[in-house]
Amino acid sequence: RKMTVGKIFYSSWGYEQTNIDFYKVIEVSKSGKTITLQQIGSQVVEVNGYCSEEVIPNENKIIDAPLKNRRLIVGRWGDAYVNVSKRSDYKVYAYEWDGRPRTQTSYY
Repeated sequence: RKMTVGKIFYSSWGYEQTNIDFYKVIEVSKSGKTITLQQIGSQVVEVNGYCSEEVIPNENKIIDAPLKNRRLIVGRWGDAYVNVSKRSDYKVYAYEWDGRPRTQTSYY
């Protein structure tokens, strides 16, 4: 599987709410086994009702420092994902974004 600069990944996480984070590939190693990701913002494209909305990436909003040398994992069916956790004691996975808006919720 060949990864390219500009590809978008997303993660979904939360407790009592669903948060969506987006990441853009900004560098691919020569071997293609590791990538560097830049977290980017999101923008609301539709409000679904009380505390629920559809979001897509906003590449103009840069969040935090890049996540360097992240090992690209290819699943059984060819789907790519990567650990985006900043801590070593647990994992948070981001998956290739398919271009469809993702639902996030918040009760606060």
